[in-house]
Amino acid sequence: MNVSNEVRKRVMKYELREPIFFKDLVKDLEVQNGAVYKAINKLKNEGVIETFSKGIYYRPKKTKYGILGIDRDLLIKEKYLGEDQNIGYITGPDVWNNWGLTTQISNQKWISQVTSRTYENENLNILIVKSKAIIRKDNIRILQFLDVIEQLNMIPDTSNEKILRKLINIYMTQFSTSEKIEFFNYAMKYTKRVQVIIGLIADKASIQDDCYQFNLENYNKVLKKSISKRIKVNVDPTVFDNNSHWRNEYEAS
Repeated sequence: MNVSNEVRKRVMKYELREPIFFKDLVKDLEVQNGAVYKAINKLKNEGVIETFSKGIYYRPKKTKYGILGIDRDLLIKEKYLGEDQNIGYITGPDVWNNWGLTTQISNQKWISQVTSRTYENENLNILIVKSKAIIRKDNIRILQFLDVIEQLNMIPDTSNEKILRKLINIYMTQFSTSEKIEFFNYAMKYTKRVQVIIGLIADKASIQDDCYQFNLENYNKVLKKSISKRIKVNVDPTVFDNNSHWRNEYEAS
């Protein structure tokens, strides 16, 4: 096999500006890494491809206004989210805005991943946030919801009361009963404050389902054993019912 021709053929299958990963170019050619690098350098010298960062290339697009670089949104999707978002999921400002919790728009994307730390990628203007749980296609909305509660005090141009009233409505109308029950397990991976607020939201929803009510009461028992002091949620108590039952202590601003 002529490695140079094979690499060129693979590169030309990509659309202009589409991210090209070294791992894909070298697939089935691993024993000839040196020849692959040589082929890539040849393509770079010819202006066929450009390097975005280590191991990531793209075919530049020439226009009358200049040369367009890599498609950053597509790169973020492929490298940090993955197919069906099984690598990571969008959290933070984009969710706040998409869910109608604030009108403020952030230039920086927040992405939650199973990682050891939170860090910034300034080149792509993204913040990688450490996920609280293993990410699956069917649990992303639940984790986003819990993230919003944890990020409550970061959301601009609104109040906690407005946000929580909207979250109560989202919880009631956009999740199935089985998903609502799953909240109780996932919430235990978050802070005590998030755990209390989920209890308050779940109680406020008044879901008339025996299995749901059974799990809700068990969740309440677990919290009462694990939380020795009342949590200062600092939200107007009229937003919820049974504040005392869920160990919520309201602290006036």
